Amino acid sequence: KQQAKATEYDFPAWFFGRHGDPLFPRSCGYSLGYALVKRYLKRTSSTAAKSATMPASEIIDPWLKGDLAA
Repeated sequence: KQQAKATEYDFPAWFFGRHGDPLFPRSCGYSLGYALVKRYLKRTSSTAAKSATMPASEIIDPWLKGDLAA
């Protein structure tokens, strides 16, 4: 969560993994994004099509506050 608002990050580590680093398993960025969006859509009864153009902050901010907890 501490990197959620970062403007600079290690793209290859987040999306392709970093060999031998348990904090960055392969596809962790994709998996995290998928889980957050899935949880958001379920909580809001929205659809992917309706939500496709909304700002990412509408999902990230509630997650940071704990509103999208499992």
